[in-house]
Amino acid sequence: MTPTRPRSCRNGVLLCDVAAAVTGVPLPLATSEPCDTQAARGNILLALDHLGLLDLFDDSQLVGRTHVHICTCTDTRTHT
Repeated sequence: MTPTRPRSCRNGVLLCDVAAAVTGVPLPLATSEPCDTQAARGNILLALDHLGLLDLFDDSQLVGRTHVHICTCTDTRTHT
């Protein structure tokens, strides 16, 4: 049985927090509670871009990345 990771590790929230802490600059477009996979992926891509690491991935690894999806669920609070 595979151990499950905390939700914040899977949805990019923790990565956004780390990126903000490392750079000292908040990620205003990060979603604090992503409601779907696309919003979670958006958080991960935002954090990687914020850290300057997005260029390390080739296009085949980022298929479908045309823009970052911002979650429009009932909880629309953003990370600061």
